Amino acid sequence: MVLRFRKFRDIIKDRAKIYGLSMVEVAERAEMTPRTFYRRLDSPRDMTLSELHRVNNVLHFTEDEMVALTDRATW
Repeated sequence: MVLRFRKFRDIIKDRAKIYGLSMVEVAERAEMTPRTFYRRLDSPRDMTLSELHRVNNVLHFTEDEMVALTDRATW
């Protein structure tokens, strides 16, 4: 289970680097506090779909990444 959480965080971190944004900048652009953003990354089950879509508006996940991020079997 810990490895799956790491995969979730790694996808978001990798995307943030591609766009040259820090995690704090991603949170701010998604209109979330950095604290909330990091808390959700530590427990991705708690990230709501609306929050995920707000992050997606900033990072533009690929279709495969969205499947990996939303697939309940990977939680």
